Amino acid sequence: MGLSSLSKLQKPMLETLGFDNTSTETLSRYGLALIIEVGEFLNETPWKLWKKGGPEFYDLDRIKEEFVDLISFLGSWVIFMNMMGISTEDIMVAYREKLEQNNTRFGVTE
Repeated sequence: MGLSSLSKLQKPMLETLGFDNTSTETLSRYGLALIIEVGEFLNETPWKLWKKGGPEFYDLDRIKEEFVDLISFLGSWVIFMNMMGISTEDIMVAYREKLEQNNTRFGVTE
């Protein structure tokens, strides 16, 4: 599934909620929600070095659920970026450029 598909799936919910603009209030609200979802996802993953146990102790369903929540808010952000004139194609070009920079930085070859 690509970014266009993600935003198409997310758009009806945003329309139902009445978020059809890129006002400071809307972007702040969705920016904060995205940060919170990242935190909730991280709390379900094994990032805590002091916590005993391996992956078998983690709730994979919760990890999946929190990751899906994160993706949902990313879908909303794709819609907001489209409203600001940044297309999904623009995002993918920028992603590929950044990926190439990172691959070069870390010596990754394809």
